[in-house]
Amino acid sequence: MKSRARYSLIATGILAFIILTPFIVLFVSGKKYDFKNGRFVKTGILGIKTEPKNASIYIDGSKHGTTNQNIRFLNPGDYTLDIKKQDYFDWNKRLTIRPQFVTWNFESTNNLFLFFSSPQKEKLAENVLDLSVGHKRVIYLQPEQVSFADIGSPEQKTYVTFKERIKDGTIISSPDENYFLINSGENNFVLDVRGKSLTDITELASKQAAFSSKTSFQASERSFKFSPDNKLYQLLEGSVYLLDWNKKEKEVVIDNVLAFEANSSGIYYIKLEESLLGIRRSLAYASFPNYTENILLDDIPPFIEAQIYLTENNQLLVLGNNALYVLNEKLEKIAEQVETVQIENNENIFFNTGNEINSYDMVTKETRQITRSLQKISNVVGNTEVGWVFYINDNRLQNIELDNRDHQNNYTFTEAADDSKFYIDSEAKKIFLLNQGVLTTLKIR
Repeated sequence: MKSRARYSLIATGILAFIILTPFIVLFVSGKKYDFKNGRFVKTGILGIKTEPKNASIYIDGSKHGTTNQNIRFLNPGDYTLDIKKQDYFDWNKRLTIRPQFVTWNFESTNNLFLFFSSPQKEKLAENVLDLSVGHKRVIYLQPEQVSFADIGSPEQKTYVTFKERIKDGTIISSPDENYFLINSGENNFVLDVRGKSLTDITELASKQAAFSSKTSFQASERSFKFSPDNKLYQLLEGSVYLLDWNKKEKEVVIDNVLAFEANSSGIYYIKLEESLLGIRRSLAYASFPNYTENILLDDIPPFIEAQIYLTENNQLLVLGNNALYVLNEKLEKIAEQVETVQIENNENIFFNTGNEINSYDMVTKETRQITRSLQKISNVVGNTEVGWVFYINDNRLQNIELDNRDHQNNYTFTEAADDSKFYIDSEAKKIFLLNQGVLTTLKIR
């Protein structure tokens, strides 16, 4: 190459660098020229992700391709974002774009999960009395039998028959979902899923110790509970019993108890003691293997009925006299008129107060109202992994998003009586719904 041509090439490169450098700097810094106002402005990015992908994007009514993508160089301000995909519910929200920041279309997970507008329904059984669904198995009661199956293939069931028909029943699962306690009126059974056997423990469960508790309190709701190592405990007339259903034996391990909950190393319970001023209540812990008592907190509120809840990291909550408390240095009241409590993970607690759904953050210790209604709300199931809460309201099975910027999108999947029962798999793809004795599955995404 001749010197003249070489110098020309170098000069061209330098000139291009001088011309392009400002534009590169502006691009990297997120700035653009605003012709309307005649000046450079800092812009923002709108990050849009959905599952499934390839949903149509509309910004202020104009189409901007499909998901997933980042839309750059948006002037700061408010924009209406609509996301649409055939066979799915539409989603929309008014979002604020801030300069030199990324605004995500779905704040709680940075990924918007779309739901079918007409979920696929499949009937599993009729004349169903109760239902329990965990991470591995689905189990349901009918008058003649108890059926169970893997959650991924609920139609491939195995069943064990009762010697006599039952009229009602509730199911309590062991943590590993290998054993289930079935309570039907005065009758009690233990189902061993792996052994495909049903053990009648009615007589064993009705037995009391030769001595009785010093208090007249009855057991709170859900008097049977499994520990993480599959030991079965029963609260009966103020005493906690350990039941061995194979040996048909039981023994008192703690006395004078209002409510209890077991973890891997012991039992938390509310202790009752007679005093000159009446019955004193304290929060206690009995450690395995000897159930050695340790008083955690004296003189707690005068609960007449109570339930104890534990998170996976053993953070303790108490639902007593319809008020919800969390144990820090003392029992701190979170809310009143609480009907149901769901521990979704170590950080998030969902609860409803009849007409409201609320959440409590165990880390920030903040309570947030998710939604409220004029009609009763029941059976609240929150899922922070997908960013939605599912519930029954006004005879409809619905969900509402946790993202409360602007309005919250709210969908109805099917009709369901207010006393219906439902469970959702961990990925929020399938709902198991027990509605007026009919058990169905709904594929929602």
